[in-house]
Amino acid sequence: MVLPLYRLNAQQLGLLAAATALVLPQVRFHLLSVLDLESSPGPVINLMVSGIYPAMTWVPFVIAGMAIARLDLSRQASHWRLGLAGGALAVLGYGGSWLALRLLPGVPAALQESAQWWSDQGSLDYSSPLIAAPHSETTFAILGNTGCAMIVLAVCLLAMDALPHLRKLVWPIIAVGSMSLTAYVLHIAAIELIHKVEINLHLEEKIDQSREGIDQERQYIKEIRQEGLDLKGIDQEGKDQEGKDLDEKGLDGTHPRNLSMLFGFIVGVSTFAVVWLRVFRRGPMEALDHMFA
Repeated sequence: MVLPLYRLNAQQLGLLAAATALVLPQVRFHLLSVLDLESSPGPVINLMVSGIYPAMTWVPFVIAGMAIARLDLSRQASHWRLGLAGGALAVLGYGGSWLALRLLPGVPAALQESAQWWSDQGSLDYSSPLIAAPHSETTFAILGNTGCAMIVLAVCLLAMDALPHLRKLVWPIIAVGSMSLTAYVLHIAAIELIHKVEINLHLEEKIDQSREGIDQERQYIKEIRQEGLDLKGIDQEGKDQEGKDLDEKGLDGTHPRNLSMLFGFIVGVSTFAVVWLRVFRRGPMEALDHMFA
């Protein structure tokens, strides 16, 4: 979607990233209010508006990344400017959300008292454009997330400026950074695969426990297929008896996004990146992008 923009310079891309971050989330919220999403929305609407990663609110991140890539990052002054700009965006995004939730009229008290100006923990309300929680797809979230990413990038560059002899030590990190799109796609695919395996294991376990009669077993499988997941205490809206979203919990009631999974992803992706770059110049997704560009 952004390939036609690859000839633009850093300033043009930066302005476009800011414009899309300000406008597209508001357009998306309006579309969500007028579209009938209970019926099948279709692949285009799902891709652009209602999916897990709606393009309308993720395009600004991509354009911002393109703008940063156009900068002269060989100079230390550029690293400092990148970090300071990132800090300003982070304050504008998260600080702006915090202020908006508390100063603007009509904001529910529960939302004012929540941590959704920066966190996705607890009871989630993604219907407000004033929050900055992860995956809330708001302008505040885009600004805050982009700012934090710029700070991390600037800190890493400044660290390499100050400690160049550590370059070999952090080569796995550099390798992953050189194929960040591939790494992102791989970790999303891995999460989906793990989720499906857990569902299948849970289904097999429940079937084994339901050997009392073939009708009972068939009815259970039917319910599994209709509801997606048949967990204890899960209602039709995908929430348990405590009101927590299904995605917040694992199949056995535990949080799936734990440290062991995180470290597994880090080790797996780093190993893949190091081995791949010994043979190829670019990551697989990066090579595909380069071919189209």
